[in-house]
Amino acid sequence: GALALFIPPRFGFTFVQTIILWTAVAADLFLNPSKDFFYDLAAVIVNFPVGFVAWLEAIGCDTALVRFGGHVWYDATIP
Repeated sequence: GALALFIPPRFGFTFVQTIILWTAVAADLFLNPSKDFFYDLAAVIVNFPVGFVAWLEAIGCDTALVRFGGHVWYDATIP
């Protein structure tokens, strides 16, 4: 539907995953009032690599990453 108007189809999965990760990070950062600095740090450290590698894979998997294992780089970042 509407997602296809703004996001090219090849980035659909990555875009949706990014929104899910941002939602998880926002929940971790803002919805727990008793958290400390390390709780915030963990929220970013766990979720940032997954989102970053998802975009890297979407952009370069078929051209560059396929020679170095392709999808395995994305799978390796999922905790």
